[in-house]
Amino acid sequence: MRVYGGCIEPGGYELENERVTAPCPDCGKPARHHHFERAEGSLNRYHTIDCDHCGHESGYDFLMP
Repeated sequence: MRVYGGCIEPGGYELENERVTAPCPDCGKPARHHHFERAEGSLNRYHTIDCDHCGHESGYDFLMP
């Protein structure tokens, strides 16, 4: 996704959205890591982790009010 705004580069800015498989911080088995950016008044970077092996989930604090 490309975002535009008064404080962003004139040609816009491509938001990062990358998914990779990397070790789970709890069990060490393969887990889904998602690195992404959101334009929420400023550009904010996030990193979530989901492991199907042990159920570890982290990085979803931004969804909480």
